[in-house]
Amino acid sequence: MSGTMNGGVLWYARRQRQRAFGMIMALAIGVAALVAVSTFAERLSGALQHGAAEALGGDLVLVADRAIPQHFRAEAERLGLRTASTTSFPSMILAGERTRLVEVKAVDDRYPLLGELRVDDRPAPPPASGQAWLEADALHALGLETGASFTLGQLTLQAAGRLDREPDRAPTVFAIGPRVMVAKADVAESGLLGFGSRVTYRLHLAGKDTAQKAFADYASRHPTRGLRLEGLDEGRPELRVALDRAEGLLRISGLLALLLAGLAVGIGMQDRLRAQLDAAAALRALGAPARFIASSALLALLPTALLGSLIGVLLGYATQPLLPLLLRGVIPV
Repeated sequence: MSGTMNGGVLWYARRQRQRAFGMIMALAIGVAALVAVSTFAERLSGALQHGAAEALGGDLVLVADRAIPQHFRAEAERLGLRTASTTSFPSMILAGERTRLVEVKAVDDRYPLLGELRVDDRPAPPPASGQAWLEADALHALGLETGASFTLGQLTLQAAGRLDREPDRAPTVFAIGPRVMVAKADVAESGLLGFGSRVTYRLHLAGKDTAQKAFADYASRHPTRGLRLEGLDEGRPELRVALDRAEGLLRISGLLALLLAGLAVGIGMQDRLRAQLDAAAALRALGAPARFIASSALLALLPTALLGSLIGVLLGYATQPLLPLLLRGVIPV
C-alpha cells in the first residue's frame, strides 16, 4: 500500500512538473515573439526616421531665397541644435573651351549634419577653400582629371575629387545639371550671388525633439518674407508617405506578435489551471471563500509565469542580431 501511495505521489509530482514546464515554454515562446518583433519594429522605425531625416538634410531645414538672418542660427545653437548651412544655385563652369551647366552647392565645414558625403568611393569632409567636388558627368563633360583647374564665375577652382554621394540630395529627373560642391567661403568671391541670381539658402538643423519644437515656435514668431521652415511633411512629402506606410506595417507585425503571445500564454495557462480545479473544488467543499481560492491559484502560478516571462524576454533580445540576417532580402541590413 505504501509503495502504491509513493508511486502515486511521484506520478503526480512528475505530472505537475510537466505541466509547469509546458506553461513555462508556452510563456517563453509567446513573450519572446512579442519582444523580438516589437523591439525590432522599434529599431527599424527609428532607422527609417533617421534615414528620412538624412534625406532631408536634417530634422528641420530653414529655406529662403535670400541670406537667412543670423538670429535664426543663434537661436538654434542656443537651443542646443546642431546647424549647417548651404547655398545652391545654377551656373556655368568653364575648362579651356568647354562649358557645362551645373548646379552649384556651397557648404560650410559642418556639412553634412546627417549621413555621409562620399568622394572617390570613400567618406570625405566638405571641400576645402579653393577646391571642389564634381559629379562624374561634369568631369567627363569638361575632360577634367583630378587636380585640374576650372573656372566658376570669377573663381578658379581645383577639381579635387569625384562626388559620388550627397546624402540630402533628392533624386529628380529635372536636374539642371550635375552637382559641383564648393566651400561656402569661396562663393562670395565668385560674383554669382548678385541681384537676379536664382539662389536658395538653407539652414539645416538637427537635435532633440523638444529643441526642434522650440525652434519651430521661434520661427513662427519671427516671420520673414521668402523664408519657410520645412520638415518631412513639407520638404519631402514622398518620404513621409513611405514612412507612414512602413510604420503601419510595423504596427501590424507587432499586433500579430501580441496575438501569438496571447495564444501561447492561453494554451499554457489552460492546462495549468485545469490541474487546479480538483484542489479548488476540495477547498470550496471545506468552506474556503472564493477569493482565497483564486488568490491561492494565482500565487501558485506566479513563479512559473515570472520564470517563463523572464526566459521569453531574454530570448527575444537574444534574437535581435539574427533578425536582420533573416530579413536580409527584405530590408537593408
